Amino acid sequence: MRHPARFLLLSICSLLLFTDPLTPIVLGDDDPSVAVVSISSYDKLMGHAEVVGEIVGFPQAQQMIQLQIMQLTGGKPLAGLDQTKPIVIDIRLGQAQPYWIACLPVTDFKALLGSIPPPLAETEDAGDGTLLLKAAESPMYAKSQGGWTFLSDQKEHLTKLPKDPVALAGDLASKYVMAGRVNMQNIPAEKRAELMGFLELMSQLQLAGAGEAGVDLEAQQAMMKDNIARLKKWVDETVDVTFGVAINGDEKNVHIDFLTTARAKTQTANSYQRFQTGKSAHAGFLHVDAAIAGAFHLTGQPADDEIKYIDAQEKVTREQMVEELENANDLTDGQKEVAKQSLGKLMKVMFDTLRADNFEAGFALMLNKRSSIVAGAQVSDGDAVESALKPLIQMASEQVGIPEPDWEAENHAFYRIHTLNIPVPDEDSKKLIGEQLEVAVAVNAESVYLAMGGNGIAAIKRVIDASAKASDEVTESAEAVIQVGKIMQFAVEVDEENGAMYLPIAGMLQEKDAVRYGIQQIENGIQARITMEQNILRAMPLMSMTFGAGLPDKD
Repeated sequence: MRHPARFLLLSICSLLLFTDPLTPIVLGDDDPSVAVVSISSYDKLMGHAEVVGEIVGFPQAQQMIQLQIMQLTGGKPLAGLDQTKPIVIDIRLGQAQPYWIACLPVTDFKALLGSIPPPLAETEDAGDGTLLLKAAESPMYAKSQGGWTFLSDQKEHLTKLPKDPVALAGDLASKYVMAGRVNMQNIPAEKRAELMGFLELMSQLQLAGAGEAGVDLEAQQAMMKDNIARLKKWVDETVDVTFGVAINGDEKNVHIDFLTTARAKTQTANSYQRFQTGKSAHAGFLHVDAAIAGAFHLTGQPADDEIKYIDAQEKVTREQMVEELENANDLTDGQKEVAKQSLGKLMKVMFDTLRADNFEAGFALMLNKRSSIVAGAQVSDGDAVESALKPLIQMASEQVGIPEPDWEAENHAFYRIHTLNIPVPDEDSKKLIGEQLEVAVAVNAESVYLAMGGNGIAAIKRVIDASAKASDEVTESAEAVIQVGKIMQFAVEVDEENGAMYLPIAGMLQEKDAVRYGIQQIENGIQARITMEQNILRAMPLMSMTFGAGLPDKD
C-alpha cells in the first residue's frame, strides 16, 4: 500500500500526465503552454472544507483534515509552503511528446521534505540545481526557483520554467477549487492538422466496415469529410475550453462549469450568438412539477455552413429511409409507399425546423402511480406533421392489432389532440403507469406535443397550459432539472422489494434536492453549468453506501 505522505507529495505531480514520454524531449525556443490546471491554495482549500462541512452537516471537516495532515507529518507543521498561492500544472507539447510541469508554491522544498518521514524525503543531487526524488516509483525531479518548486518526470523539462505560475492560471484559481483550461490557439497548426488527419483515418476505417453492410459509402464519406471540416473550423477558431469545479458557500451548493470561447467575428463565435436568454413558447416544461424536465431555445438562423450540413444530413437520411423500406419484407408495396410518403413529410418538417430562424423544444417526466412523459417542439409545419402521422399510425394499428386512435378527441388551447389508449398487460408496468397506456398528440400549425404514460392526456394539457403562462418569462437558452427527491420517493413507492432501502435517502431529499443544468451566453462563447443543491451533497455518502452495496439478488 502506498504511504499517505508519499501519495500527498506525488499525486498532484501526476494529475494530468496523459502520456509517458518514451524519449527525452529537446525543447524549442517557443514552447508555449497549451493547457493549465489550477488547484486552490492551502488556505482556500481549508476554507472550502469548512463550507462543505457546513453544507453536509459536518462542521468539524476542516479540523479533521488538519489533524490528518499533522498525522502525516508526525505532528510537524507543513514547512516551506506558501499557503496563499495555488498549485498550478503547466502542460506543454514539446517537440516529441506532451509533458507537464507541476508548480508548487513551496519556498523551501528541503524544509517541506523535512516535514514528512525520512524515507520519503530522500533525494539525490541531479546537477544544475535539480533534485531526484528517490521515493518516487518512477523518476521525479524537483527544482526550486523564485519562491516556487517545480516538478516533472524528466530533468530536461525543468530547463525552461514558467515565469509566473499564478499569471499562467489566470482567473481559474479565484473562481474554482479545481479547474483546467486548454489554450487552443497555442497548439501549432501542424499539430492540429495531425489530429484532424488521425480522426479522418479512423473515420475512413469505420466507414469501410459500414460499406460492407450495404450503406451508401459515398454519401457517408461526404458527411464524414464535412464533419471533419466542421471540427477543424471549430478547433481553429476556438480560443480556449475551460472546466472548473466551484463551491458556493452562500447558496450551499457545488457547481461544475464548462466554458468555451472563440475568436471574435468568426463563424464559431457567431454560432454562439444563438444561445441568448429570451422568451420561449415551450418554457412550461419547467413549471409542471416534473421529476425530470428541460426546455431549450435557440435564437436566429443557423450559419450558412450549418445549413449546408443540415442539407447533407437530410439527403443521406432520406436515402437510408428509402433503402430500409425497400428491404422491409414484412410490408406490402402499398404499405411501403404509404411509409415513404409519410416519413418523407416528417423528415421535411424536421429538417426545415432545424433550418428555421428559431428553435424551441422541451420535455418533462412526471413520476406517480400514472407516470407520463411529455415532449414538444416548435415545428415549421404542424399541419404537415399531423397529415403524415395519421396514415402511419393507421397502418401500425392494423399491423400490430392495437385499437385505432381517436382522431381529434379534444380541442384544447388551439391544439387538436388525438388520443390512443392501449391496455397494459404487464404487472410491473402497471405499477408505473396504471391499467392503460395513454398516448396523446397535440398539434397546431406551429407546435407538436407528444405524451405517453398512464396520464398522458392530462399531462399534455398541463404542459400546454403551463407554457402559455410562461410565454413571457425570460429563460436561459437551455435549462434542465432533475428532482432527485421525487425520483427516490417514487422508487420507495413502486419497488416493493428494495423500497425500504431507499427510504432514508428519500427522507434527506425533501427540499434542496435538485441537480440543475443551464447554458448561457458569454462574450464570444457559451457557459454550461451543472449545479448540485445542498441536500444532494448531504445524501451522497448514504447514496454511495446504498447503491455501492448493490441490490439484493432475487430468488
